[in-house]
Amino acid sequence: MTVKSDVEAEIARVYKLAAVSRESNSLYLRVLKSAYVDLQHSKPQAVAYKLVNTIRTLKQNQIGIQIPDYVRESVERLNELSRAENYDPLAVQHWLANTAWNKTYLDYSDLK
Repeated sequence: MTVKSDVEAEIARVYKLAAVSRESNSLYLRVLKSAYVDLQHSKPQAVAYKLVNTIRTLKQNQIGIQIPDYVRESVERLNELSRAENYDPLAVQHWLANTAWNKTYLDYSDLK
């Protein structure tokens, strides 16, 4: 499998688990959906990196989101994938700087 298909499979797997979970909420599902869409036109390592950091930020900000165990496991897997072969941290940072990911991924206004 390629890094892209691995990342895609991991996001799809976690999205399905989150969609049927009692612990899920719309913000987390939105984050996963955005990451899946990003995969269609971005480097998979960058998407995995962005998703990992978004989930960590959500957890650090403690906005009432419980991060289930299966999500923690997925974050670890995505973190590994973000460091896969051909991983270029400068390209990832450049990509992140040129996206509005803070707005699309971390808009908490509807939760307050």
